[in-house]
Amino acid sequence: MGRPILRTAREHKIVYRMMKLIPDINVQLSDAELKELSTSTVKEYWEKGSTVVGNQGFYAILKGSARSQKRLYKRMLGENFDSWALETSPQPAEESSSASNLADQELLVKGSCFGTLEPLPSKVRKIRLSIITEEDCEILKISCFDYLRVREEVAKHERVAKEELIRNCSYYHDWPQLNILQLAPHLQWRQFPAGHELVKVGEISAFIGFISSGFCNIYKEVKALVELPLGKRVRRIKRVAVGQLHRNESFGETSILLQVPFTCTVVTATAVKMGVIDADAVLSTQ
Repeated sequence: MGRPILRTAREHKIVYRMMKLIPDINVQLSDAELKELSTSTVKEYWEKGSTVVGNQGFYAILKGSARSQKRLYKRMLGENFDSWALETSPQPAEESSSASNLADQELLVKGSCFGTLEPLPSKVRKIRLSIITEEDCEILKISCFDYLRVREEVAKHERVAKEELIRNCSYYHDWPQLNILQLAPHLQWRQFPAGHELVKVGEISAFIGFISSGFCNIYKEVKALVELPLGKRVRRIKRVAVGQLHRNESFGETSILLQVPFTCTVVTATAVKMGVIDADAVLSTQ
């Protein structure tokens, strides 16, 4: 795991897979963020007895062990800064580094993490998220600045992808850009397996679906005569395929806006990725 600029595409993939295996990293970052950060993450080497301060990055121990200098040595995304700051009281440097105090602190081993992905705000900036290495260590570091840059890049890419998916569906070709910008933030990505019933005849759709990949079959339910043994015939409901929905097609708008039940059933024919906007969100934008 050399310098990021010198790593090959294969080495970046190895780093990405390694990061996914570290719970405290994987739980905080989306897959897109992990892939981007794997190209800038570095590995640092620290000798036994070194103090490593995590105020400017999030660290994961790859080899060796360390002890935290204080009870709170990491800050996860989503934690409330106010309550977090109250739990963390500054300690004199000489007190926090004494051997007796360190022995009481948590031992960090391979896979353990410390530090923060977001820079600490000014009100808690004096707090040091630090550890002391118990032996020579190899430690992976994600810089706060790299994380903030990647987060913005991924968010921008997501916004553009959502807007383009909506605009590419025929119903929305002539929509003003402002309307699409208002609708796109409500769109959530969903994956459905083949054979999944998305909406059933007689039901009001629970969402608008924008198909990004894969396709769906549309079925009508008709009464048909079915011949039974001994020549007896009975009428039964039978599903008949009447069409398909493909990439850059949408469904559910009329059902939600007019509050009318579907006259057909939509079932995924393949694995389908789509953008979904819940009915409540659609009605709230009207």
